[in-house]
Amino acid sequence: MKKSRLLQRAESHIATLQRRVTAARSMRRGDIFEIAEDIVLPVLGVVYDLPNLENLNYTEGANFPSIDLGDKKEREAFQITSKVRTDKVESTLDKFFDHGLNAHYDRIRFLGLYEKQNSYPKDRISEHVKAGLDFDPDRDIEDLSDLAERISGLRTSDLSKVVHTLDDEIEGGYVVDPRISSKDKGEFLLANLVEVDPPPYVYTAKISIDRGKLIESTWDNDDVKGLDKDASWKSVIRRSLMIDGKEPVSDFITHSGELATFRDIRNADQPLSDVVYPDSVRRTSTEEFHKEDPDRKRRFKFLLDSSISETLHHSGVRQHYDENEYIFLPDDENQKREEDWTSIEKSRGVYFPRYNDEDEFICGKHLAFETRYYILNGSYYLSISPDWYWSYDGCFGVFSNIGDKRDFIKNEEKNNDVKNHFKFIKEYVQRKIEEYKREEPISYIYPSVNEGLGVGPTPNLKDEVWLQRIEEAKKDEDEKLDLFTQ
Repeated sequence: MKKSRLLQRAESHIATLQRRVTAARSMRRGDIFEIAEDIVLPVLGVVYDLPNLENLNYTEGANFPSIDLGDKKEREAFQITSKVRTDKVESTLDKFFDHGLNAHYDRIRFLGLYEKQNSYPKDRISEHVKAGLDFDPDRDIEDLSDLAERISGLRTSDLSKVVHTLDDEIEGGYVVDPRISSKDKGEFLLANLVEVDPPPYVYTAKISIDRGKLIESTWDNDDVKGLDKDASWKSVIRRSLMIDGKEPVSDFITHSGELATFRDIRNADQPLSDVVYPDSVRRTSTEEFHKEDPDRKRRFKFLLDSSISETLHHSGVRQHYDENEYIFLPDDENQKREEDWTSIEKSRGVYFPRYNDEDEFICGKHLAFETRYYILNGSYYLSISPDWYWSYDGCFGVFSNIGDKRDFIKNEEKNNDVKNHFKFIKEYVQRKIEEYKREEPISYIYPSVNEGLGVGPTPNLKDEVWLQRIEEAKKDEDEKLDLFTQ
């Protein structure tokens, strides 16, 4: 179990590094490659058992030729580069021999931060390899995906070393510059945003249900609850699926007599294929579905939310539409509910029943969170805002004094409490979506939730300065103070 959790953390950190490198490249930021060298150095040292591996750009001087990392004792070296192209391999090998580095190293490996080529011409590259150097393109050219695979094969003790190294260098889903000392790093601000990878296609089709007839049929059906005349299309479609003995899925939206979903409803095995006209099904890329149309963009966000809601529904996290948030429901018999927080190998409470002195149930306190979706520069983001919800029945009945309770707990909780709520909820949503996708025969119909986004380093804001200015502001509410100056 411990190794499984360590592997999850390692995979998450490598994936974060991959995304950050890609983002930095699009922003023309070259410093990310220098940062990456220092991040992967201790990892490579463990993976290849090179305890004396060092960054030659520091120990031998900036812009050291041909190679970036080296272990002179074991005589092995690494070139860390953005993309390992054939010409890059050839020029690196030429410089390696031109500068006489073969006198210190017998082996060189390439690690590409972007995806490597499918193959490399061995005969052509061999012309640049001289006697004494052990180099095989198939073996010695790797990318971050290859590194992740090597990490997965480590012993638990070595895997733990790698994970704790990455924990230090990749904090909260963003890359920390290890060249900044811990004393000078300042504060790292963790945004409540996570990146979302939506499925590649949206499927739309005309709804085939006779709405009025279906609603009327529920009035005399003892097996299902009757629908109101003004019932939503979503309720009508779900009730139709229930009547037909199909799973009443809810990961779809409706508009103007059409249904949209990430499910491939061309497939007759999909439950929603029964409620649309087969000849009307259209497949559209995710980008095209909402391109340059604010209304369709809004509907696409609803579709993302409905898909994530479907996965959480199966794990006892439901949408409370009146409160406009998700709430953790109790397990059986209204007992305290705890969930694993796998990244720190602990559990935490998500539902707490409250009783009076006579052991009578008063209310339930639920961990809750609000979600919003954003589309920025072609990327998709989910914001998670932690909250607490109180019920009088352990479910959807809103407790009468919920406003007072929320105000009280907001005054009591510290920033670190809120940050931990966010980190737990983010991890929980990630895990439950991945678990649900593994159980489903068609996994690509659900979005993937990635790591959180952060900003840093920023200058430290001293607590005594902040608190002093808060007190000053309380004394004179009319005085406008800049809380971020000293």
